[in-house]
Amino acid sequence: MAKEAKPVLKEATLREREELEPLLVAAPEIIEEGLKVIQNQFPTNSGPLDMLAVDAWGAAVVIELKDDIDDGQLNQGLRYYDWVRSNIAWISRTHRQIDAAKTPRLILIAPGFSEKLKIAAKYNSLNDDGVLLLKQYRGLLLPNGQKTVFCMPVLVEPPPPPPKVASTEDKTNYILSEDVKRLFTRALEQLRTMGIQVKPLAGQALSGWYKGSRIAWIGVRRGWFICLAIRPNGDLTESGPIVTEEDWKKVVVDHIQAVQQEWDEMPEQ
Repeated sequence: MAKEAKPVLKEATLREREELEPLLVAAPEIIEEGLKVIQNQFPTNSGPLDMLAVDAWGAAVVIELKDDIDDGQLNQGLRYYDWVRSNIAWISRTHRQIDAAKTPRLILIAPGFSEKLKIAAKYNSLNDDGVLLLKQYRGLLLPNGQKTVFCMPVLVEPPPPPPKVASTEDKTNYILSEDVKRLFTRALEQLRTMGIQVKPLAGQALSGWYKGSRIAWIGVRRGWFICLAIRPNGDLTESGPIVTEEDWKKVVVDHIQAVQQEWDEMPEQ
């Protein structure tokens, strides 16, 4: 006896207002378990938001729908989110299911998201707090001719941590030669006595600041260091590796003091 063929589900396009929205309003658990719709086409001062819902914990949820990939979806959703968050006390009085003490959430639903939007979402502070979610949907055509939809979460990675900036002490200890290390310590102290503030940068580098402007770039190597002065026009002075006291004195006189004088002669802004 031949096996009965299983019905094949076909992918279907869904029109946003006419098909996608009614399907999700009728079955919000497709989006998230425990989600309940308060109202679709909820009026705001930025126009009607597609769906205002409440999650299983009582937080208001702003849901912005698109039936295509739209770079502007996040900005549009944020406008609605801003209005809801600014008016959450009034909304919670009108719709008592919503807890005004809970931070509202924002869910974007679309058939896909551009890299541009995902990067914007990645660096949005709402993503840091887990408040912003992206959900990709697929429309399906059932054997009976009706359409349905299911949603899948789109992972938005948190932004990478900023590079660790090693301390001035760490940079000093990077130098292997004890003589050069002591010279480097004296050089930094001399810059400070000249009114130059030394700040560590990423990597093995530091910067010198004078009167609110960067006046020097200092690079540290295993057996030597370098100090380049920065003129008011942005040009760097040329200097070789600093290994001896004589090397450093030459840099101070020919470069640092000379450029410092140029900065002193600059008219005040």
